[in-house]
Amino acid sequence: MMSFNQIKKCLSVLCFVFLGVTYLNAQNDSIKQSEDNFIHPSIIEGDLKCITVPNQFEPSDLFNGYLRKDVSASIVVSEVKELNYIQITDGYTDAFLESQEMNLINKEKFISDNGIKGTLFKVDFLVKDIPITRYMLFAGTLDKTIWINISYPSKFEELLSPEFEKTLKSLKL
Repeated sequence: MMSFNQIKKCLSVLCFVFLGVTYLNAQNDSIKQSEDNFIHPSIIEGDLKCITVPNQFEPSDLFNGYLRKDVSASIVVSEVKELNYIQITDGYTDAFLESQEMNLINKEKFISDNGIKGTLFKVDFLVKDIPITRYMLFAGTLDKTIWINISYPSKFEELLSPEFEKTLKSLKL
């Protein structure tokens, strides 16, 4: 089972991953405002009411989201300012994920039960030799991007994955 420090480390790594993607997008000129003035997105806490979480998940004191301690699973909800989900996910190439020591399991277009469009990634990686699976959903509109990260030890895949897919499908703005 992952400790709180390991979960915090995973979340920190994810923030660095996002900053790297933002940098890569800026390099592509797609979000370039002028010759030397780039958009620098901010990440804020997202509205936790935008999803329905599985039973036995409790609000976390460590991050903006939910935690189920007995299986070391977490759900983090953030909002990204200044970029839409298409701009963000353009930087999530196989090469980029590999550079972050993540293996891409699946990437697909996403539509929630409430009609919210986005891109859903499923990746895996190691934390202290423990295989971890993560869903990363970037969804929203031109003006609002929700970023949901769901992480859990891969050994619980068959028990947790169906529940997390329901959670993601419940997304509303």
